[in-house]
Amino acid sequence: MNKVKLFAKATFFLKEPKSENETLIYAYFHFNNQQLKLSTGKKIHPKYWDSEKQKVKRGAMNEHDINQRLIFFQNSLSSIYNKLLNDGISPTKELIKSEFLSNDFFVAEKVANFWDVLKLFIEKYTNHGIRPGKRTIQRYQVLQKKLIEYANTMKYEVTFEKVNLEFCNDFVNFLLKKKITNNTVGTYVKNLKLFMRWSEDNEYHNNNNYRKFKVFKTDTYQVSLNDHEIKLIKELDISEKPNLERSRDIFLLQCTLGLRISDLKRLNKSHINLEEGFVEIVSQKTHKFQLIPLSELSKTIIMKYLDSGFPFISEQKLNINIKEICKRAGIDEVVNDYKEIGNELVEEPKPKYSMISTHTARRTFITKMKNLGLPDELIKMSTGHKTNTELNKYYRTSLESAKQVYKELWNNL
Repeated sequence: MNKVKLFAKATFFLKEPKSENETLIYAYFHFNNQQLKLSTGKKIHPKYWDSEKQKVKRGAMNEHDINQRLIFFQNSLSSIYNKLLNDGISPTKELIKSEFLSNDFFVAEKVANFWDVLKLFIEKYTNHGIRPGKRTIQRYQVLQKKLIEYANTMKYEVTFEKVNLEFCNDFVNFLLKKKITNNTVGTYVKNLKLFMRWSEDNEYHNNNNYRKFKVFKTDTYQVSLNDHEIKLIKELDISEKPNLERSRDIFLLQCTLGLRISDLKRLNKSHINLEEGFVEIVSQKTHKFQLIPLSELSKTIIMKYLDSGFPFISEQKLNINIKEICKRAGIDEVVNDYKEIGNELVEEPKPKYSMISTHTARRTFITKMKNLGLPDELIKMSTGHKTNTELNKYYRTSLESAKQVYKELWNNL
């Protein structure tokens, strides 16, 4: 029996020893020709890892805490193994792991780690090695703030183990009471699921209750511009306001190209073929190739700024300017803005110009292409959408088009 004990020991290895970034430290417990693999929940850059001494090198950040964690793993696993032998129980990987995970010290550390891991997720998350865009990262940061707000208000200690269906429902109700729309709440739930899956994949927990969370999303009413409104904007005299004139050019260019604002900001001579009349660019978000025909209006605007560069300002300021331009152009028809908050439908009359932004431009482009009868596959080549479902979320038949169809229907009876 004592000879068997000599072969029971813990060793530690990096998940990706050649990584250029921090990587997980794994514990391997060897006994009776068996091997139990566990994540220590700690990460270190390979250059700070001493593989011979099986510990973090002196001077590394959190050196003491991580090395203490490794000692805990080593001592605890050996203690569990010896106790099972002394009790006359044959040790198995399942028994050792179960006993280890129920250790009070281990559980307490996991509870304390929820917020640390969420912070790490925001800083490190990648999709197939690619970091998401700035706006997506900001959404994760907002989720973090909402979870902290929920925990503080409800005096609730959030841990990985407590993130279950009951927690999700309570969190959703908390948000809805603050009059946050269903779609926004749905985004929070979607990102919470993403974080829980990422942290499970990285072995920070083994709770998969998050898979039951329902992400609800409802259709929203979004405006687009018709040809007459585009003409009003184009012909508006704002020569005394150069800043508005430049913003108008950018907005009209986006209306005629349908590019996301992030791609429009990247637009340069290498993407533009004036001779053939096309823009060719790969979407920053979807990495899809986009082929976009140039209209006479888009050509005129491009030629105006081709050498000097497009006059971009912050998206926030650009949206303020767009609303001012549309207001001056007389696009002030009263439309209803519909929002769903829980089971409540909120209807708010607004002047149309107040609902117009850079996002309206992309919707306007897609609606125009749809109304011209272009096939979805061709439109997707211009917009960079991957699926028809995503494409059609942007399409709204204009009220004017619908009215004309109905008038012709009754006139023919």
